[in-house]
Amino acid sequence: MGSSWLAGELWERLGIAAGILKVATDRRVDAELVERVIFSMVANRLSVKPLSKLAGCTWVRQRAFIEGLTDVSDDACYPAMDVLIGGIAQLHKTVFFSVANLLNLEVDLLFFDTTSTYWETDRLEEDLEHGADDNDESLPHAALHERDTRAYNSASKDHRPDLPQVVLGMAATRGGTPVRVWTFGGAESDQVIIKKVEDDLGSWNLSRVIWVLDRGFTSAENQRAEYYGALSTKPTYKRSLRRTASGKPRIDRAAVAREAKLDRKSLLRTSDESLSAEDIALGYKALYEAERGWRDIKSTIDLRPVYHHREDRIRAHVQLCWLALIVLRVAAVEVGDTWRNIRNELDRIHLVTFASSQGTLSQRSELTPRQREILCALKLSEPPRFYDFTPASEPPGGLEAPVIL
Repeated sequence: MGSSWLAGELWERLGIAAGILKVATDRRVDAELVERVIFSMVANRLSVKPLSKLAGCTWVRQRAFIEGLTDVSDDACYPAMDVLIGGIAQLHKTVFFSVANLLNLEVDLLFFDTTSTYWETDRLEEDLEHGADDNDESLPHAALHERDTRAYNSASKDHRPDLPQVVLGMAATRGGTPVRVWTFGGAESDQVIIKKVEDDLGSWNLSRVIWVLDRGFTSAENQRAEYYGALSTKPTYKRSLRRTASGKPRIDRAAVAREAKLDRKSLLRTSDESLSAEDIALGYKALYEAERGWRDIKSTIDLRPVYHHREDRIRAHVQLCWLALIVLRVAAVEVGDTWRNIRNELDRIHLVTFASSQGTLSQRSELTPRQREILCALKLSEPPRFYDFTPASEPPGGLEAPVIL
């Protein structure tokens, strides 16, 4: 029960539960059930081995302690995902400001980076083109456009040109807390992506946002002439630049050799001249924290495999991973340890149910010193010692030996 209980406490504290309840209530569904089902899927992403939606239901039923949810079916998971993606814009904003206020996040400096992933498919092309539901029911929902995804497949970063691709974008604070995650078609251009991100965050009325982007984000192939023209006007750049017969900008190796004495120096470019050199350098170095979010999503949270075929379900799956990443990053930063170490320690906490003719009693195991240190770092009280005591409906026929706890 340990890691799922901890995730549930942070889930409440960070305002995620309240945000989902609000979204679900606006859609006139059983808000409490939807929130619990979504949390169970997020808690599973944070478990030792994230499972499919169907296997995750068995995990909730037989192995995990999810407070307020003893059983769940995949028939409840998919509608909950639909509610999540239907209100994701509202949830993004609610969770962002709740987390920012609670953790006193510095949001004047946002880091943005992209990655890609693919989804598994063993269906015929016609099935995807006509849109097949995750429950194998034919519905009028189109999958991501195959033409677009194939255009990206030829340059698959995941070395899987045989599978459809999507591009994911993430904005994070300098401390690595994920602000928001976007999902784009596999062939979407960098310019369209950054425009969408700027528009979405612009609607939040943040006082100031400074974008830190990896130099590989913008496509150089489409802007060679522009780049060369811009760089050649700067004496600092021009002396190390040459142009090929075809017009491609290239580094002048001879000039570089002459500048060898400047090795181990970095050149960072900014459009905001009000920033100090120290802020620029520290800001760029902090890009590592934002990039680490992708490693956490792909390894610890296990973004893949993705077996959904509908566009909205794929986007919902990504957002579940985003919610898991928020909980993971907050726990890791506050404790000063990796989520894997935290999870491995807390999963030694078990909830045990004793049953006798006198009734049933659920009690957690004792805490270790390290478990108490983790809870103290997160400013959390210990989990309740007892969770359930249900006397037998009829008095026992005779005296029995008591259960010793």
